[in-house]
Amino acid sequence: IVLIGLGLVSIGAITATYMKDAIALLGNKFEAAPIFVVIVGVIIFIVAFCGCCGAIKETRWLLHIYSAFLILIIVLQIAAGVLGYLYRDSVRHYLVVGMNDAVSNYHNATNNNYRSIIDHLQSKFTCCGSYNVSDWGDAIPNSCCAEASTNNGTTSCEAANAYKEGCAVKIASLLDYRLVVLVCVALATCLVEMMAIAFSCCLVKGLTQSYEKV
Repeated sequence: IVLIGLGLVSIGAITATYMKDAIALLGNKFEAAPIFVVIVGVIIFIVAFCGCCGAIKETRWLLHIYSAFLILIIVLQIAAGVLGYLYRDSVRHYLVVGMNDAVSNYHNATNNNYRSIIDHLQSKFTCCGSYNVSDWGDAIPNSCCAEASTNNGTTSCEAANAYKEGCAVKIASLLDYRLVVLVCVALATCLVEMMAIAFSCCLVKGLTQSYEKV
């Protein structure tokens, strides 16, 4: 369970870093999702550590706390999994809306934030536009091409050489994949946690009976 906690912390941290720009396009509603995963991982790690201490020292009150917190964590994990499944279409919607907005404002000189986000996303995920290269019309950014062509000292990206897949489609697929990974990890974690609760209860029962004999 300690390793599961560390695993969740890693998944949350990697998602927050690797998908940072994509999450920025989704808006403030989804910024807390990776942080929530990290927090759950930290809580699981601390609870598991307390459980280890309780088992080693044969302390019943620590084992009771351990079991209670594991039950709470299981409920939170199930709730998070259900919410993630229910809101997966909303994530896609906000991603497309955010991407379209960023593409529309890309050439707006007063908002360079859109430009840096789009350029980074297109280069990182080898995609172009929201749906495809046609979203850009004739003003295709160089970040849509792996290698921009040079003509008379000016670099440009031709539609024929641009990445074929749209960023909204590609990133949505990546988010779906990470959601599936998180759900699988959550289910595996729940099974391990239920086994840990059963073991903790058996240990408490055994300790209680030994104390009664004494």
